[in-house]
Amino acid sequence: MTKFFFLLLLPLAIAPPAHEFHVSKTNIRYAAEREQVQVEMHIFLDDLEKALADAGAPDLYIGTEQELPQTPKVIARYLEKSFKVNWNGEELPTGLLGYEMSDDLQALWIYLAADSRMPPQKVTVEQTVLTEIYGDQRNMLKVFDGNGKSNTLLTSREHPVAEFEF
Repeated sequence: MTKFFFLLLLPLAIAPPAHEFHVSKTNIRYAAEREQVQVEMHIFLDDLEKALADAGAPDLYIGTEQELPQTPKVIARYLEKSFKVNWNGEELPTGLLGYEMSDDLQALWIYLAADSRMPPQKVTVEQTVLTEIYGDQRNMLKVFDGNGKSNTLLTSREHPVAEFEF
């Protein structure tokens, strides 16, 4: 009987942990010394892979030795549609710098950047990352002005736009 329960519970013990909440975290920093806006985005890997697959991408095997060469382009295309920044009244074209697995191997850190000579005064961010697949998706945005001030807001499917003023 003990063997039966062990075999019954074994798949649960070896299955990767599933997260029951859907959240991403994005930091947007103004780096005056580089005249650059830097973006760090933390997204759960399984959610990102699902969103990319639903958008028609093949299995990309992100973070593995089998990762496909087109992965950076596929991620960049997805973010071009789902992450838009208006910086002081102008659309800010962010470019993908790269990405890496998080320490726990459950998420991806994605790095974007754009040139800007002006520190933030008014920043509007439209972030619909993963909201097309999860109705409860929340995207936490934190904008740093480069002088020690920051503001934090959430976006969601119902409220995809966040406005920051410094």
